Amino acid sequence: MGFDLRLVKKGRPETLQPLIEQARYSLALARQHAAVLAEDNWQPSQTDDLAVTLEALGTDKVAQLAARLEAKDKTRSESSAVTEAKALINRVRNTLPQVLRKHPDLGVAPEEFHAGDRLARAAGRVSAYLLKIRAPAAKLDAAFAPYLKQQTLTKLIDDAREKLDNASTAQEVDLASLPEDTAQLHERKGHLLELIEDLNAIARNAFADQPSVRAQFNKDLLNRGRKAKPAPEPTPPTT
Repeated sequence: MGFDLRLVKKGRPETLQPLIEQARYSLALARQHAAVLAEDNWQPSQTDDLAVTLEALGTDKVAQLAARLEAKDKTRSESSAVTEAKALINRVRNTLPQVLRKHPDLGVAPEEFHAGDRLARAAGRVSAYLLKIRAPAAKLDAAFAPYLKQQTLTKLIDDAREKLDNASTAQEVDLASLPEDTAQLHERKGHLLELIEDLNAIARNAFADQPSVRAQFNKDLLNRGRKAKPAPEPTPPTT
């Protein structure tokens, strides 16, 4: 059976239970605001698809499979590499205004660090952004060092890109050999996540003049789950 590898890749890093909780919340919003969302082309069939995919992922059998996979793949290398790279990017963004203000002589403009498109959690986009900022970052190595515990910014960028690229390559090779039930699980998770993201994007347009409603269409439950530390593996009983 063929699977959509794009969705398999999208769903693989996601822990099942936070994704299910997020989907339940999003489904309730889609049903509550169906009429307004339909005006911006969120179709009832998409709400139905959200419900059906959520139900397919909500069985005990799927939960048991996901628990085994998540225990075996605690590090989820690409997801971990993306998280670490984005933490570095956030650190740079938080510090950049001070550095540029204190060192106007270095000839670096803040626009050189603009991402353009949203990076989200796309490893390729994050890696490309790090490559883009490396040249201006090289001019700021000494200026950034006090904010990075005397580490070199360009070295941190290079290390983050290498980890991202290696993890992405390893995952591409591994995806092709996944067992059918595992590939199906990841594909469904990816499809569910994509439906949630599409719903939120349409809601931002549909409720552009109602910020309190627009703010409800988020991924807060999922993001909290992503940040949660994995539970430690149980210690085998001693005999």
